Amino acid sequence: MSERHTSKKMTRQAVIRFFVCLLVAFFLWFYVMYTENPEYDQKYTDIRVELRGYTQSYEHDIDFPKTIDAVFRGTNIDLAECKSEDIVAVIHFPTEFTSSGERSVAVSFEFLSDVSLTPLKEIRTTISMTDADIREEVFLNVPIVVTGQAGTPQIENFHFEALSLPELTVRGRVEDLELLRTQGITATVELDSVLINSIRDKVTDHQTHEFSAGVTVTLPSDKMACWTTLESTVINTTLLVHNPDAEIPTEGEAGGLDEQALPLEEAAS
Repeated sequence: MSERHTSKKMTRQAVIRFFVCLLVAFFLWFYVMYTENPEYDQKYTDIRVELRGYTQSYEHDIDFPKTIDAVFRGTNIDLAECKSEDIVAVIHFPTEFTSSGERSVAVSFEFLSDVSLTPLKEIRTTISMTDADIREEVFLNVPIVVTGQAGTPQIENFHFEALSLPELTVRGRVEDLELLRTQGITATVELDSVLINSIRDKVTDHQTHEFSAGVTVTLPSDKMACWTTLESTVINTTLLVHNPDAEIPTEGEAGGLDEQALPLEEAAS
């Protein structure tokens, strides 16, 4: 009985010693990992790249990697808390890069989480600039829509007709020109206050009167250009205006007006 009791006691002591050793090992690991803060290396893949300091050019296209890989050094805690989506790779566009070609640029990193990681080595990448495919195309018989002032209805009782543009040259990217061919060109004449007053003063009979009006052409990009002649980008059209509700002067009124219009000697006779 005594030997069995001793054996059980020793077994219990061995278990206790095992857990004590395990606990000591844990505290030693915790001390080394979180107190001494040793640094480790870790690779991050598919880090999002941002290009900064670049103003979009209609004449050129810029190409650069959209993601990048990098190895960072840091504490185990920081490495564990940081994911690839928490890192932004930043490329600063070189100001001297103004023509087509390639440039090698340095990459810096920003961290969205509160960590401190250091790239294991300098990271560089390549950005390239190419000339956009820009062409000129001639559009024939472009229709024009007449609108009222600031989008309001046209002048009541007046009929308007804007002569179409016989020929309109447009310069732009190939994809924008294709969009114009598909959707058509929007050309408008907006009646401003000066033109409205001129129409009301002049169109007082049943005749059709002509006015010169500026045309606004809406294009897919404000960087595109259009013109009817190479000398000017100002586009005008002839606006035909008719007022069918104008009062017809009576014969007497017409005669009175004609008599007043005669020279004095002819009126006296």
